[in-house]
Amino acid sequence: MNLLFWKKKATQVRDVAWNTRAIYDVACALRGPDICEPGSPMALDDALKYLFTARIRFAVGVAEYAQKLGVVRNPKRETFELHYAEIITRAFPMSRYDHYLLHIADAALVLGLKKLASVAKALFMDYTVTLEMILEAAEE
Repeated sequence: MNLLFWKKKATQVRDVAWNTRAIYDVACALRGPDICEPGSPMALDDALKYLFTARIRFAVGVAEYAQKLGVVRNPKRETFELHYAEIITRAFPMSRYDHYLLHIADAALVLGLKKLASVAKALFMDYTVTLEMILEAAEE
């Protein structure tokens, strides 16, 4: 990533109307799902963290963590397909992740990531989420 890209990213974050609620929304989304209950599939936690948490971290300029996960400006479709498959074929109830998904949706809206917010809300509402929706949100 070049310096110009990161300057633009810093400007976007700086221009957010930072109030107590906005700070709270983004701070909550930076953590990730981390459902540590017996029977909770770590693969699902990891998939959600890759698809959502890493995007929020990337949006606020925490590039080091995002790069470790392979989240770059033009992510590889194959990687998203693997994580998407994990979410779609879940046997674990997504309702356990409702609180996390609402934090992601709120943070995404604060950061101007409308497509990411709509994907998180769709999962929360248990609507169908397509791979194309996730890929579009990743490129936002």
